[in-house]
Amino acid sequence: MKILIFTEGTILMHKSAKEDYSSYISINNASQKIMSWKQQGAEILYLTSRKKQEQVESIKNVLKKYHFPKGELLFRKNNEEYSDIVERIIPDILIEDDCKSIGEDEIVIHHIKPEIRKRVKSIVVKEFEGIDELPDDIQDLLELKNAIKKNYIGVIIEESLENKDVLKTIKIISTRIETVTEIYKTPWIKQWTLYTVEIQENKIDFIAEKLSASLDSQHPWYADFKNASLHYIIFRNKRFKVNRQKPEQYAEVTKYGLTLGIPDYQLDFSPQIK
Repeated sequence: MKILIFTEGTILMHKSAKEDYSSYISINNASQKIMSWKQQGAEILYLTSRKKQEQVESIKNVLKKYHFPKGELLFRKNNEEYSDIVERIIPDILIEDDCKSIGEDEIVIHHIKPEIRKRVKSIVVKEFEGIDELPDDIQDLLELKNAIKKNYIGVIIEESLENKDVLKTIKIISTRIETVTEIYKTPWIKQWTLYTVEIQENKIDFIAEKLSASLDSQHPWYADFKNASLHYIIFRNKRFKVNRQKPEQYAEVTKYGLTLGIPDYQLDFSPQIK
């Protein structure tokens, strides 16, 4: 199986100046995810937006620095378009971002010849948000539409838990730490440890119940998980299940959170947020 992955915006992003390609960093745990696919026998290929040789070398060095699995780094030559490269390689899976910063018209799969497009599994992720939410198993990757429907993705803040045993029952995809400032409204702690987690459909109600009982009893917190159709929002001893096609259902959730003293900006459950 051949997997072609765009680099900038999809698995790499700028740390400071956009044009300083040598300072680009990995987006979350992208290298580990791709390594899991390679270990299952997938051939990994990368595609950069850079054309100048020194910039291509910078991207190649960043991939090496962050321990991405070995794979050819492709780039456009002369008057080539991205579509020319994809049509030449014909990968089984093409992974790219949604080009939000430059326009959706730039999404490459839209420019592939129809007879080739039907042979390529297209996966489009949100720009600069990485690929952590994609399945580890490459067969699930090929059937991603079904896999996404089954699984819930969300965030649990470790400091919100009175009983942390619940974390042992949940698949943690990635971790990030944020330093607490005044806007967080949690002065009793110094940091938030945020775990992005994945929960299978057949376990969501069990996890929601256990998590609700595990949240801090002295301070107001919540955790939430969503898939394409449902959104679970979990407070201490109180749970909501919202149909994402009925955004009016969020009003009750927001009202409840405000009564607990949670800042309104932390209660933005807009259905447009993926």
